[in-house]
Amino acid sequence: MTLEPPVHRYNDRGLSPVEFLIEVMHAQHLPMSVRLDAAKGAAPYVATTLNKKQLFVKIEGGMPMFTDGTLPNLRPRPGNGHG
Repeated sequence: MTLEPPVHRYNDRGLSPVEFLIEVMHAQHLPMSVRLDAAKGAAPYVATTLNKKQLFVKIEGGMPMFTDGTLPNLRPRPGNGHG
């Protein structure tokens, strides 16, 4: 009786590097450290980023604020009665 080796999706030769990393990330039989490394490797290619996208945020108090994905300088200006 010959046992066939287990079939793992990450062994598919047609996978792109990012697809490979995603398959490794989801392979529950692998150690968590390996899966986390795969997730870190894939993240820059699949994670949603806010760079260069305009966001609308309503701050407590109802003040609207627009940003390009970066945090604005919220320190009070000198001479405006704060500090």
